[in-house]
This record gives sequence, C-alpha cells and structure tokens, in this order.
Amino acid sequence: MDIGVSVMLFRAFRHPEGNAGVIEGIAVVLGVVAMVSVISVYSLGIADWFSRSSLWGHSLLRLGVAILLLRLHPGADLARLVRGRRVA
Repeated sequence: MDIGVSVMLFRAFRHPEGNAGVIEGIAVVLGVVAMVSVISVYSLGIADWFSRSSLWGHSLLRLGVAILLLRLHPGADLARLVRGRRVA
C-alpha cells in the first residue's frame, strides 16, 4: 500500500494541476487515520500495550505530513479546501 501511495504522489506532483484531488484526498485520509488510530487504541482499552510517545508521535507525524501536503501543492488555498468551493 505504501508503494502505491508513493507512486500516486509522485505522479500527482509531476502534474499537479490535473491531480490536485489526489493530493487533497491523500492528505484528508492521512488526517483521518491519525485521529482514528488514537481514538481506537483508547476506546478498545489497549493503550497499555503501546508507549504513549510512540502512539502520539506516529499520529502527529501523519498529521504533519497531511498538513505539509495541503500547504505545498500548487494552488493550495485552505479557505477553498475547507469551504469546498473557489474563493473569488
């Protein structure tokens, strides 16, 4: 799966205008997975199995990569991404 996402990002960054949806979609998925992993560990009661620094560090790393993807791709307008439409 990691190789597939890497290939998608490589191709999207080579032609960013046509593949902005791919970059935004991967960033959103990374953000959701970062939150879900922490919530699931605590809700299942298995937080003792993992070190807190590892669990939170991994989630913060995913969230950081998602923010980096949204900020670096050309035409990144966070207001448009949040509202779902173009800003005049």
